[in-house]
Amino acid sequence: MRTAQPELGIYTATEIDGRERVAGVAISIPIPGGVRDSRSARAVAAIEVSRQEVELKQRQHCQRRRHWATMNEQREARPC
Repeated sequence: MRTAQPELGIYTATEIDGRERVAGVAISIPIPGGVRDSRSARAVAAIEVSRQEVELKQRQHCQRRRHWATMNEQREARPC
């Protein structure tokens, strides 16, 4: 799992038609919490379920194609 990184930013702005100038520093320090961890775990689980569903559908598709190919071969091999 990734750890959130603190961020440091510097900004400038002008207000009141350029008559006032503002400069500042912004610091962001993410605080980990149980809610964020549980949401992250649920998201990872949902991705895994989706991945497994895709794999199952791909396997089923391949099985159906093999079945139809076998059925066509058997039909073509029958004498008229």
